[in-house]
Amino acid sequence: MRQLEQVYLNLNNIDYFKNIILVKYNFSWKKLWTVIEVVIIEDEEKEIEINKNISFLWKFIDQYENEFSRFINNSSLNKLNLEKTLEVSDTFLDIFNKSLLIYRFTKWFFNPLLNLKNIWYTNSFNDNNFEIVKQEENLDLEKVIINWNELKLKYNQNLDFGWIAKWYLVDLISKKLEEFWYKNFLVNAWGDIFIKWFNNEWKKWVIWVENPYNSWHVWSIKLTNISISSSWSYKRHWTIDWKKYHHIVNPNTWENEKSLVGITIIAPKCYISDSLATAIFAMWMDKWKEFMIKNWIDWILLWSNKNIFLTQNFKQKYSFTNL
Repeated sequence: MRQLEQVYLNLNNIDYFKNIILVKYNFSWKKLWTVIEVVIIEDEEKEIEINKNISFLWKFIDQYENEFSRFINNSSLNKLNLEKTLEVSDTFLDIFNKSLLIYRFTKWFFNPLLNLKNIWYTNSFNDNNFEIVKQEENLDLEKVIINWNELKLKYNQNLDFGWIAKWYLVDLISKKLEEFWYKNFLVNAWGDIFIKWFNNEWKKWVIWVENPYNSWHVWSIKLTNISISSSWSYKRHWTIDWKKYHHIVNPNTWENEKSLVGITIIAPKCYISDSLATAIFAMWMDKWKEFMIKNWIDWILLWSNKNIFLTQNFKQKYSFTNL
């Protein structure tokens, strides 16, 4: 879901809360080319402690952006792409290894070597001058050499963590909040969401999902202790040489899937849900049908002809409702 339309909780009739006043603390930052939102449900007496921990998170996110943004000249990502060899941090290496895992799992439809700078968003995500620059590129992620913490790219390889860094950060923030012992929270990076609720038998977060066919209606999904991510073709799209494109490219053909409007994936971690949403959107129809059925992925598919497909038992499992 590209927008978190609304989150609400009903805390009535729960014995645990009768003598505790709970407060919803909201924090947001414009970082990593998106808005990072953290919502914490906690005792009102913990405000000072929460503000202190959030200040720590702010510094952490700032350092993270300076390491992984391709729009910051001296970021580690840009240094690696320029020098082709670099000793990287443990976090950088972990992002790469998780990317390699998804790359293998999706048969390279998820591919961080697809150099988006040669397609669009050359200087920033506000750049509206789009063109496709055909260059010789080695898109084989297996060819990247790993020697302890040193990564070595081929001369015609370029890593782009533009969308990867966002979903990885959601998981990192969620882990930090759990280390702070917060039991009820939500982390949202423009639709890449992780949700935590301390007892999933009592209450769940309710997410309203955007309906691309009718802006007056939304869908409701109840979730807890899980991640949800979506990709859409109608959000970011443009025309190059009279041909329509959107922001998810098939790395085999450099073409777009046009029959899908949106896809939503539910998975244990955000790095799984978002990377799979991206990869499946890049696949052609027969490929993603085979892939999703084989791997038991929970999904919502939205078609350009307004057909909606859900995995079996999705409505019951997540209380999927048309509002």
